[in-house]
Amino acid sequence: MNPLRILECKEPGCHKIAAGAPRITEYLDDACRAHFEEVKQLFGVLGIPYVEDPFIVRGLDYYTRTAVEIHSGRLGGAQHQVLGGGRYDGLAEQLDGPHVPGVGFGLGIERLLLVLDAEGLQVPTAARGDGLDVFVAAVGERPAREAFRLLDRIRIAGLRAVGETSDRGLRAQMKQADRLGARFAVILGEQELAAQRAGVRDMQAGTQQDVPLPQVIEHLAGASRNGA
Repeated sequence: MNPLRILECKEPGCHKIAAGAPRITEYLDDACRAHFEEVKQLFGVLGIPYVEDPFIVRGLDYYTRTAVEIHSGRLGGAQHQVLGGGRYDGLAEQLDGPHVPGVGFGLGIERLLLVLDAEGLQVPTAARGDGLDVFVAAVGERPAREAFRLLDRIRIAGLRAVGETSDRGLRAQMKQADRLGARFAVILGEQELAAQRAGVRDMQAGTQQDVPLPQVIEHLAGASRNGA
């Protein structure tokens, strides 16, 4: 039996035992601790409030490293969890596949719709063409963090966007943007960040413009609407 199951137990006696149990965060190795700190830093970059809870245990034993739950005060009562998931980097290997990093989650559609309604948000229903609008490329640690923040803002603006996650060089990132069929690539490096500008490349026309960072979203939205 997995001793972590006691953390899932809802009985009051279990809670007393769990309260005195060692915290899992006290036993992380250096790699896992660094990964966990980076996850929390990225929450900070995006302005997402979080609570560090050492007692979160997902119901499936193939989770590795970070587990996460999203709760909403809009739901009220005990049933306020909207989403739960985490990393499971070893799952493919357990199924006789190659080592493939993995992340996933489960969510309650009804609860999500209730939260959207309470927040006054609507799910877009207009049909859109296929393809990716924007690929965000970054070279360097500081540009990568700014790119992560910019990627979030681009998505909030309604554009389909992905970013670099593997710390590759710019040439490799541009090849990836082309393979994904991105309409535009936004490029951030140390020089661009120092000048508070970004390179915006039209992947079809092969042209590139320097755009002030505060105007990147407006520029991309306008170019997407105009097909320029």
